[in-house]
Amino acid sequence: MRLRNLFAALFVCQLAAGCSTYVTVESRPEGARITDLTGSVEYGIAPVEVQYPTDDLEARGGKIPGFRATWPSGAKAETAAELVPDPKRGLTVTLERPKEAPGYEKDLEFALERASERAKRAEAERDRMELYLDSRPYGFWFRPFP
Repeated sequence: MRLRNLFAALFVCQLAAGCSTYVTVESRPEGARITDLTGSVEYGIAPVEVQYPTDDLEARGGKIPGFRATWPSGAKAETAAELVPDPKRGLTVTLERPKEAPGYEKDLEFALERASERAKRAEAERDRMELYLDSRPYGFWFRPFP
């Protein structure tokens, strides 16, 4: 009985230690470089997903620092200094490019290039999965898509 309780306690501890909250940062148009407000931490090119371990989030009082988006044209947009994500559902932040900033066409071209690359990767992945499903014995009976 004690051994079962010990395993149950260890299992619960592992679950609690592995929890994280995810914040998705998007930009309109897509393709802005996402950083923290100071510019010292770079998260990548939007859309990006930033992970905050539960322990870190609790240590910050449930708040996370804001984000800054910088488009290829140099246009910038920021969120509030602190954000409060839902610990279970996370948060999605969308940064809109300022309309009055110059270079809108350059940003749209970059967004189109990124969307095209993403579509090519998705098509290659679909072809790879199709090949995998067709190569298995009886795989054609279990195809999830036409």
